[in-house]
Amino acid sequence: MNERVFVDTSVLLYAHDQDAAEKRAIAEHVIRSLWTDRSGVTSVQVLEEFYAAFTTRVTGAAAKRVARELVEVYSAWRIATLDADDLLTACDHADRFQVKLRDATILVAAKKLRAGVVLSDSMHHGWHIGGLEIRNPFV
Repeated sequence: MNERVFVDTSVLLYAHDQDAAEKRAIAEHVIRSLWTDRSGVTSVQVLEEFYAAFTTRVTGAAAKRVARELVEVYSAWRIATLDADDLLTACDHADRFQVKLRDATILVAAKKLRAGVVLSDSMHHGWHIGGLEIRNPFV
């Protein structure tokens, strides 16, 4: 079995951003590889953020429909849902690791899914935290 790779919001957004050029090509390649390997995982939080950002960036009548369809597509991956205990753990991680609560919830979700890697451009590339390796695919 391949290592599970947790995908953060920005990677999903860049994969569908018509104006992102190089970042789009990188994100598309990464996402395609994760589909092929069946190793991509994410969380409800990421899918919600993706939907909100996509419908803010992309205008027009079809934006919400397309965003919903993409959320449905990515819902085929293993998806973490967090409960109140997970949120409390994230609060502790935010203090312990000196990260934003949003990033701490990503770490908790990734650990919950037994991912070894988090793909994100909002955390430090190469950082090892709580048994996870942070990779910024755009570095």
